[in-house]
Amino acid sequence: PLVLVHGFGGGLGLWLSNLDELSEHYTVYAIDLLGFGRSSRPKFQGKTVPEAEQFFLDAFEEWRKQMKLSDFTLLGHSLGAYLVACYALKNPQNLTQIILADPWGVPHKPPDVDTSDVPWRWRLIRSMLNYVSPLAPLRWAGPYGPDLVQKFRPDLAHKWSHFFEDDSVSSYIYHLQVQNPSGEEAFQILSIPFGWAKAPLCDRILNLSPDLPVLWIYGKSSWMGPRHGYELHLKLGNRSSWVTLEGGHQVYADSWKQFNRVCLLYTSDAADDL
Repeated sequence: PLVLVHGFGGGLGLWLSNLDELSEHYTVYAIDLLGFGRSSRPKFQGKTVPEAEQFFLDAFEEWRKQMKLSDFTLLGHSLGAYLVACYALKNPQNLTQIILADPWGVPHKPPDVDTSDVPWRWRLIRSMLNYVSPLAPLRWAGPYGPDLVQKFRPDLAHKWSHFFEDDSVSSYIYHLQVQNPSGEEAFQILSIPFGWAKAPLCDRILNLSPDLPVLWIYGKSSWMGPRHGYELHLKLGNRSSWVTLEGGHQVYADSWKQFNRVCLLYTSDAADDL
């Protein structure tokens, strides 16, 4: 089995370009993280990073038990990749391998950060995160929310243009954000606005089980900074594999054909069917 875990503010629908091909070779499960997507939105009351991580991981583990899953591949994007790594540190016995697609939360926050290369939309969001929940402006916008998504992320429509010619993607993303923001509140505890984690993976990922293979997939133009992941890839040694593809942070959508093939080739059983 293959389990797909979306990133911050996302939902399982964003794997649309990947589901058909991957499901020809795997039994695929795409989930909405607790507090995001169409999953339930219980009030988050934690105050610490471990509590925030467990908010997501406990719900995932309960779902895994209900589904009776074992020996599966866990693939996460962005925040989802961070949580995949956290889960693998605690429960390696359930996994055959993990795939980290443009993971969030890899490096330490540098003391002085040059944000000149960061898109202005993200700089604006970063400054707002000191005061409000990350996606609160979409809720404030009411019926104008889908237009706000299109204004701040005009690239999204292009990423899935082979499926939609209308505003379906921006409408979907908007409607994911207008519910109780418990997932966002947990993320705020995990993060130093906006791009860094309080408990970065660079401090922990070398503690992964030596028997657990890791595949890193980055977009060549991702603002996440592939260099930090590459340094950890080298430190992990032969159990780690590294791929960069054309595209940015949403590499699974920007280069979806190549992304799918890399994921399939990574597992020998799937590769035999290609």
